[in-house]
Amino acid sequence: MNLTVRVSNVADNIALKRIGSGLVDVVATVGLPDSDDLLIAQRDGKIYRVSPATGSTTLWSTIGGLPTDNGHGLTGMAIDDTRRQNDLWVSVFDANNRMVVTGLAKFDTRYSYTSSGGILSFPMPAGSVPRGGALAADGAGGFYLVTGDGGQPGQVSDLNSPLGKIFHMIRNPDPYAGAALIYYLPDGMEGAGQNDGSLRAIWATGLHDPQDMWLNGSRLFIPDRGKAKADEFDTVDTAAGKSAFLGWPQLEGQDPVVDQPNPHNLLPSITFPISDNGPRIGPGRLSTSGTGLFAGQFVFGDDKGGLWTIAQKRMTPGAVLGLEVLAHHKADITTDQGTLSGITHIAVNRAGTFFIVDAGGDVFQVAAP
Repeated sequence: MNLTVRVSNVADNIALKRIGSGLVDVVATVGLPDSDDLLIAQRDGKIYRVSPATGSTTLWSTIGGLPTDNGHGLTGMAIDDTRRQNDLWVSVFDANNRMVVTGLAKFDTRYSYTSSGGILSFPMPAGSVPRGGALAADGAGGFYLVTGDGGQPGQVSDLNSPLGKIFHMIRNPDPYAGAALIYYLPDGMEGAGQNDGSLRAIWATGLHDPQDMWLNGSRLFIPDRGKAKADEFDTVDTAAGKSAFLGWPQLEGQDPVVDQPNPHNLLPSITFPISDNGPRIGPGRLSTSGTGLFAGQFVFGDDKGGLWTIAQKRMTPGAVLGLEVLAHHKADITTDQGTLSGITHIAVNRAGTFFIVDAGGDVFQVAAP
């Protein structure tokens, strides 16, 4: 019997509603723990509150005195929602060429913040790119910070260098035990930070150009752009991931860059081949909702406006999945206003709704069937 089989794409009809616009150089987006609103931070230190219910974008706080040349400025933001009094942390690359994580004052009824000093601080090479600087709450009152290799891949394996690392600071269970109050303690790997106290918080290493970082359950997710061969998503089990080596510069994706890479390198969960003028991997999030198109899915974007999904259960450390297992939804997307040209940030709010920040400064709410 002669058969002809025709395979057609079924559109998933992902509708984007623009709820904000006019933002510039967005570096971080987080959902508030006590509402469905978002906080969106710009490199210049301005933090905006965006309400999906009203479509309002209001200036919520400003961290002043930040230069924005050569990659300086605010780099990351995270909220600790594990306690009744929530904390917000920001990371900045300051005028003194130091990466500093600062804890801001607790929420009050006016949602205003004032600085309470640095928690983690270390020098970074002047003009270093890629630098990283994303933050993620650890779910227990502490936070993770990620850095890039600063164009110096030889420093990534050096535990006296901050380049290409994951840092972890935990909340001190007894901050009043010593002569001075100490609210956070470094949770670093053995041998880290012999020359700088903050480097004692180096928790893992092996990154090139991390674009984002977030925690879901016990898994830490990091989209890391490669240099020439492949971008990747790294998935680290926080219960067993301390001292992990995530590959770079010995591996790019799963491909060796050196003759004899360490056999104990942690392989990425997703590899994303680099091609001429092709998309580069961007931020992502896991669905916290049990219904709709994204139910049970890991969702991430690229810098060409593409949206990709894969089942969460497949995102495990060392799974080494390629494009063949990903669903690409760029052709399924429609916008009520504006266009999606490049995805720079993805956030999920308290209600489980997805939001996308575009490179052009628009904020879209995802209305997936």
